[in-house]
Amino acid sequence: ALTSFIGGFTSARLYRQFGGLAWVWNTVMTAIIFPGPLGCIFMWVNTVAWSRSSTAALPWHTVMIIASLYMLVSFPLTIIGAIAGRNLATDFDAPCRTKKVLRQVPTDIPWYRQPMAQMFMAGFLPFSAIYIELHYIFASVWGHKIYTLFGILFIAFIMLFIVTSFITVRRSR
Repeated sequence: ALTSFIGGFTSARLYRQFGGLAWVWNTVMTAIIFPGPLGCIFMWVNTVAWSRSSTAALPWHTVMIIASLYMLVSFPLTIIGAIAGRNLATDFDAPCRTKKVLRQVPTDIPWYRQPMAQMFMAGFLPFSAIYIELHYIFASVWGHKIYTLFGILFIAFIMLFIVTSFITVRRSR
């Protein structure tokens, strides 16, 4: 909730630097775009838990406390941050010189630089590395076993770090 100020400040500052005029709509969207769907999913899951008389369901007064924390702390902090960001924003200053001359975009690129291949390599490979390791970790936790493959977990972390950094460098060019 306390980082709402930073979110409102950053979004309003960037929105003003890029020439946006509907700053109130931007502020409201900043405050709602993440907590809105999250709250709806939470309420759905909690309602199903209530209907099944589950002990995992949060009581009504706890849900109201969470909602009031959002409405009385997070939402106002987002608005205050947005007002500060809008008032303190300067004009956009590009970090490098830009030219108005259009550059030609190459059309004949190899298969591995096509968007579908890039999405596959950027998404599926790191996800599968993480998923396999998390599968073994959760299987050992839920199966009441001791996870002894910390070396392999570290190697998987290094592989994930390398793949993610390579993809980040590749996509930024």
